Amino acid sequence: MAEGLRKTKDSIGVSNAEPYLILKSLGIFEKYFWIKTDNWKVFIKTDEREKSKLRKILNKWDNNLGLVTRSSYSSLAKNQAVDVRLNSRILNKFLKDYIKKSLALISKDRTLSEYFLRGYFVGDGCPIKRKDQIHSITITTKEETHLKFLVEIMNFFFGKMPNVRLTKKSYEIYYCAVGIITEAILAKIFIDSERQWNKFVNGYKNKQYTRARIKYWKEIAFHSLTSYEIAKLSGNSHWSVSDALNKDIKLGLVDSSCKQIHKFGAPAKSYSLSLKGLKLLNLLEGVDSYEKI
Repeated sequence: MAEGLRKTKDSIGVSNAEPYLILKSLGIFEKYFWIKTDNWKVFIKTDEREKSKLRKILNKWDNNLGLVTRSSYSSLAKNQAVDVRLNSRILNKFLKDYIKKSLALISKDRTLSEYFLRGYFVGDGCPIKRKDQIHSITITTKEETHLKFLVEIMNFFFGKMPNVRLTKKSYEIYYCAVGIITEAILAKIFIDSERQWNKFVNGYKNKQYTRARIKYWKEIAFHSLTSYEIAKLSGNSHWSVSDALNKDIKLGLVDSSCKQIHKFGAPAKSYSLSLKGLKLLNLLEGVDSYEKI
């Protein structure tokens, strides 16, 4: 859910810039591992040193988190973030063993893998946009041992091997294919972060692939229509309608059947939105066409 603190044997912790995710992570530790929220030490990473400005920063985070915070200076912290830590070698070892055992189960169960990926993408991933259109979804890891598992679980869940590239600081694991990105929307990847979810969905809605389709999907959400009928309502040619919706049939977003239009003519192919397609449309319609700052 939030980024874990690495390279330590004596403590556990999480780090993120969004208060909601920090509090949700602490809630998980309290609910499932009985670690009370007030047992954690809360640090605000910042590059600010001036005392009056630093006090204002800490007061803001105290109010946002409802926790007592202290500062942690870093010349690289141009954007403030929260680190919560708990010193315990025993808990550190327990959680590492627990996670190691859990990974085998996660990689074989679709529901578990979905929730794992939703948490990991929010904590260590992001949607990438180019010219206001979604280009890819990416997660990162610095550990080569984690890379193998992440590739395995993404291949299991999405049914396709992800792309991997090594940068100076970490491995980037990502997808660009619109079919995979559609499945990620349906899996509600990034939904636990309002900022990232809005960016993701709006970027998807702005894609050339999606813009016309949303018009078609709305027309066939609750009744079946032929490509000619959809074309008349949407203002597009029936050829472009047929081409788009026939591709959506392969993705499971649209169903088709034969519809008798004229008494003596051959039946015409008609289209209706599948339950999967209706779920996607509802998710897209639930996000405003602008991004909240």
